[in-house]
Amino acid sequence: MAPPPRQCSLVLLLQFVQLLILCSIAAAEPGRYAAQSNFLNAYTCENSELSISCDKGSVIRIIRANYGRFSIKLCNTHGVTSGWSLNCISRDAKNIVSKTCEGESSCVIAANNGVFGDPCANTFKYLEVQYKCTPGDDIGDIKVTTTVSTKTTVPTTVAAVSTTKLATKLPTRKPTTPRPPTESPMPSTEPSIRTSTASVKPGEIQMFCRSVVARDITWPDTPAGKTAVVPCRSGLSGIAQWTCHTDSVQWHPSSPDLSKCVSPQVADLPLQLNTGESVTTVVMEMSSITANTVLVGGDLKVAAAVMLNALDKAEEQLEILPMHEQLKQWNDFTEAMLKTSSNLLDDTQKTCWDDLPHYDQQKTATSLLLSMETNGNMVASKINRRYNFVSSTPNALMSVNILDAEEDMVIEYPGEDAPTHWQHSRVRLNTKAVPAENGYVKVVYLAYNNIRQYMQPNLEGEYNIAADGHRSQTVVNSVVMSVSVGEHHMSIGENAYAMLPLKEPVILTLKHQELGLENPSCSFWNFSDSSHLGSWSDSGCSVVSTNDSHTVCSCNHLTNFAVLMDIHGTEISETHAFILDVVTYIGCIISIGCLLICFVTFCFFKGLQNDRNTIHKNLCLCLLLAELLFVIGIDQISNKILCGVIAGLMHFFFLGAFAWMFLEGLQLYIMLVEVFEAERSRCAYYYTAGYGIPAIIVAVSAAVYPQGYGTDE
Repeated sequence: MAPPPRQCSLVLLLQFVQLLILCSIAAAEPGRYAAQSNFLNAYTCENSELSISCDKGSVIRIIRANYGRFSIKLCNTHGVTSGWSLNCISRDAKNIVSKTCEGESSCVIAANNGVFGDPCANTFKYLEVQYKCTPGDDIGDIKVTTTVSTKTTVPTTVAAVSTTKLATKLPTRKPTTPRPPTESPMPSTEPSIRTSTASVKPGEIQMFCRSVVARDITWPDTPAGKTAVVPCRSGLSGIAQWTCHTDSVQWHPSSPDLSKCVSPQVADLPLQLNTGESVTTVVMEMSSITANTVLVGGDLKVAAAVMLNALDKAEEQLEILPMHEQLKQWNDFTEAMLKTSSNLLDDTQKTCWDDLPHYDQQKTATSLLLSMETNGNMVASKINRRYNFVSSTPNALMSVNILDAEEDMVIEYPGEDAPTHWQHSRVRLNTKAVPAENGYVKVVYLAYNNIRQYMQPNLEGEYNIAADGHRSQTVVNSVVMSVSVGEHHMSIGENAYAMLPLKEPVILTLKHQELGLENPSCSFWNFSDSSHLGSWSDSGCSVVSTNDSHTVCSCNHLTNFAVLMDIHGTEISETHAFILDVVTYIGCIISIGCLLICFVTFCFFKGLQNDRNTIHKNLCLCLLLAELLFVIGIDQISNKILCGVIAGLMHFFFLGAFAWMFLEGLQLYIMLVEVFEAERSRCAYYYTAGYGIPAIIVAVSAAVYPQGYGTDE
């Protein structure tokens, strides 16, 4: 039920006052201003220092940073109007600023080329940092606690996620001091339902996110700006969290944080690993669990940690075996690790990745990259002879290649023995360009499907703002490929990970996953060995050539590579999107009603039964079914098979409509050139052409490219 007009007016007045306060703060403090109510921006010009700080009890969290230039107005005291680049981006800026400021209450960063490099020569640059101040814990100050037994029956009526609730006062609760949530994904006890709330002054209006069921968990009414903390759903251990956004008064992000929820099968894996059970057996069991179980966010974190720990255990357990048995065990172990990685990256597990915050998604993805690369290098280190190992799974490919160091040859990955769907992106490397080990060159190649989704450089809803006001978003637009040579790597920054420079550059040809994107950048994943935090960097990599479908890159080192590209466009506001939906559905429903009337008329009036009206009847039927499928099935993206079937049927019926339109034209031509009407009806031929030709086209399309039917959009 919509709130009364008086309450709506009061809400608008409060928001207007809040806006005035924020504007006054921004005007009073040069170099620092509020981008949103909970985001702060600060900037300083080149060759000066930027100081940022938070209030006592809060720490800095870096949202984004850039050392370069997007605007001609900032840091332009001499009024320069031309000659400067307005698309000057330092892709390492966020990583550099985060190392200095992340988690601190205040910090100072020097804005100069010595710290950030020079992303664009002959341009006077500035450092811009967007950050927010967060409390020392993730949940915020909890002043009132509502305790509900985990066995309490919850109401079945659920409101829409986007709706809000107004209240003039809060129910009286006995204040208590809550326990902060444990950092472990497997807490030993299940907490009560807790909703962090703020004290409300008499007569003050409190905004709430309404109770909703998401991920099989009932989330209670929660005040704006606070976080609901509830037990995980039945069968899982741990706690789940979800924040009610201050500005929109909606649950944010789009799915709750289940990074501390763990299923019993996955929770048991670390125990098995630490009790001396065969590491190969544990990893094989993990590959089976991840293949046959729909996981949650905490399961991903535990599985990634088990994969890293399993490598140390494998080194201990397999070292004592005879060499021939050791190699067999390593192969079995590696196959199980690769299958586990593929299972975790499968489309069926996308929902559990959404359970993780962006920060945890990147850390978990980095753990997968590191564990598989280390696994391949450990296998290679055990062998001192020519050797070739290739293993392919639906979402991960590994190749371990050992060659004589005396051979001067160019090798390409993936090899001809790899499945076709891996052949679209390739790596070319000269064996003389890489260091040898015991007279052999040992190259480990890995490629991953889907992992790019969880290594995106931008947060949800984060955009780059150009000088002309247009927004763009940088995305990973290729498969992620890894090339490494033994353990030869060095540090570039504090604990950062990269391979040693090559004598000759490695050439990568990467296929674009989405067409129509701009500004390709050849990049590598620069991450910390200890924390597994990272960011994309283009240091040492350059674009050789690019077209609509592929980008060719040249890099002077080996690590994990991908192509980053920009999506340009104007975002449709929620209001406009809603209006567009309403207009679309109303138009389709009216059209369906009219088509149904036409179809019934052509079917049941005997005086209208002839060849031409048979064509009209089937044209109406095809359009009617196509639009009905559109209205009913356009949002059915959760079930990939159902989504593909709906897309295929829509393709068939729209093609059928075009076919019957062609037959209508053909019938009109026949009526004009024929003096006498044909003795026999042509309906049999019309039905064959009207439905047979579309069926053949759809069948061929589905056979050649079945992935083309159904998307996640």
